Amino acid sequence: MTSQPDPGQPLPPPRVLLVDDTPAIRAALRGLLEDAGVVVVGEAADGLEGIEQAEALRPDVVLIDWRMPRLSGVQATVRIRQQLPQIQVVMFSHIEGEQAEAAARYAGACAFVPKGAAAELICAAVWAAWRLPEPNRSTY
Repeated sequence: MTSQPDPGQPLPPPRVLLVDDTPAIRAALRGLLEDAGVVVVGEAADGLEGIEQAEALRPDVVLIDWRMPRLSGVQATVRIRQQLPQIQVVMFSHIEGEQAEAAARYAGACAFVPKGAAAELICAAVWAAWRLPEPNRSTY
C-alpha cells in the first residue's frame, strides 16, 4: 500500500512512458505532455520494448499506440497490467469506435483516446490515469 502524501507538500508530476512506432508521434507527444507538466521518463518503438521499458523505468502511466510491430499495444497492455498492476495504461489509436474502446479497456487500459483527439484530451487522460487509486486503478 502506498503511504499518503503530506498535504503540505506538492505531489510530483506523473512519470510517463511513451510507446509508439513513429518517432515523429513520440516527439510530438513528448512536447505536448512536457508542456502540460508531465515528466516523460522514456520512449519505446514497439510493444515488446514498451514492456521492457515499463519494467525498467516503472512509470506511473504508459501512453501506448494500438498498432505496432512485434507486439500490439493491446497485447502489451495486457502484459504490463498483469506484471505491473500499479502502472496505468492509456491507449491511443487511429482506430475509433465503441468496439476499439471496449477492447482497450478489456486489455486493461483505463482510457482510450483517438489519435486525432485534441491535445487537451490526451493530457487530461494521462493526468486522470495518474490520479486513479492504487493498486488496481482500472476504471473499467
